Amino acid sequence: MEKKLQFYLKNLIHNGGSDLHLKSGSIVRLRVSGDLLKLGDKHISHEELDGIAQEILTPEQYETLVETKELDATYVLDEDNRFRVNFFYQLDGLSAVLRIIPTKILTIEELKLPKIITELSEMHRGLVLVTGVTGSGKSTTLASMLNHINATRKKHIIT
Repeated sequence: MEKKLQFYLKNLIHNGGSDLHLKSGSIVRLRVSGDLLKLGDKHISHEELDGIAQEILTPEQYETLVETKELDATYVLDEDNRFRVNFFYQLDGLSAVLRIIPTKILTIEELKLPKIITELSEMHRGLVLVTGVTGSGKSTTLASMLNHINATRKKHIIT
């Protein structure tokens, strides 16, 4: 089962996608440039998806998934590719979404963020809220801001 997941994830990476969507009884889909694209035409069964969950989760994590009907975890494909995993149940069974976690933190400049982001990173006090819809770059923005703070000041950062 894990080999099947690895096949899906390698397709996601090859196609430049951001998310892998697995839903019991449905065709596997990749999110590429915001669009959901079908990966072939074979449906993944509840049993297959449950098998993937059992293989990649610890027994404690799997037990939590069964009890609470949802679970967030991390999956490491190889040294260059990590994924945030969200398992959850819907009416027709188990589903999962795996999102690529970038391994390299880009700078504020590399991300071409507005100058205000640098200025916010240099504030000595205050509260900064970074909000947005899923996939809008909140985590990427925060990582670059924290990287900037670490590079320019000696501070203790609590997240």
